[in-house]
Amino acid sequence: VGVDDAAILALLASEEADGQNLIPGAEHLLAVPIESDGQPRGLLLVADKESRHGVGPFAPSDARSLGMLANQAAIALENARLVEDLRASRDQLRRVDRLGALGTLASGIAEDLDAPLDALGAFLTEAPAKRDEDDATFWDERCSEMRSEIERVRNLVATMQRLGEAGVAHGHRETVDVCEVVSGVTGLVGREAELGHVDLRLHAAADTPKIVAARDALHQVVLNLVLNALSASPAGSRVDIRVCAAEGDGVQLEVTDAGPGFTPEQLDEIFDPFSAVHGSGGEESGLGLMVCQRIVTEHGGSIEVRSGEGSGATFQVRLPRDADPSTA
Repeated sequence: VGVDDAAILALLASEEADGQNLIPGAEHLLAVPIESDGQPRGLLLVADKESRHGVGPFAPSDARSLGMLANQAAIALENARLVEDLRASRDQLRRVDRLGALGTLASGIAEDLDAPLDALGAFLTEAPAKRDEDDATFWDERCSEMRSEIERVRNLVATMQRLGEAGVAHGHRETVDVCEVVSGVTGLVGREAELGHVDLRLHAAADTPKIVAARDALHQVVLNLVLNALSASPAGSRVDIRVCAAEGDGVQLEVTDAGPGFTPEQLDEIFDPFSAVHGSGGEESGLGLMVCQRIVTEHGGSIEVRSGEGSGATFQVRLPRDADPSTA
């Protein structure tokens, strides 16, 4: 072998010095270690240099060339190790994120349930004393308030059930006209827009393509975004809904409100469950946008927010023509 490197000798210790057991039939053997961080990671072996004069011994230049190749191999092995370490770190971070989200979710649920339960408790404590009194204000107004509180709890439970479903958007998919879905939503919330004195306008491009989607889930996304926009916009303002073909392929939906907008800090946490965002969103449970993001993501799309404090907000949804649910 003719090499005195300790790392190579250690790797070759179990083999014959003439290389016959390493590469059967070899007359000449050139070995160069693959090292990383001063530790042997492998060995490059080349046997029987051939030339026009037949098989002959290796020259020093051959060793240098093989050494360069060994260095490149060491870099490749180190990169592969780093990729594996990065993947393991990402998996760990995902687990930590899920645990953190679960804690945030539990805390938010507790807060959202606490207020209606307090109100119901106060009502039930006060009701016995009022049982024989003809107090129309108490019985009418307070009972109405209790019904509202119970409805809040029901909405929260319904939202949690949707979040708990395995793949909220993996149900029946069909060819959907997004413009038709959005038009149906505007008709549904038209009365609320009138009561709030908000001008609700739909701009639908005629060349908007149809997509393959879960119609009910898509309807839920549009409804949540439009209701949030109406809730955020003051009387006398306008909410614009735009539907058109997306760049490349698919559909783009934008809902723009005239609300107070969001700060950069609020934008960072806007899709978090029960985030303390009270800007243009105006959600009751703090879960509506989280559900929207999940539905859009499971359709292979994206949802983004453009906003500045005091300048309203635009929620932009992009959906592909057809997304494979298994990869979404």
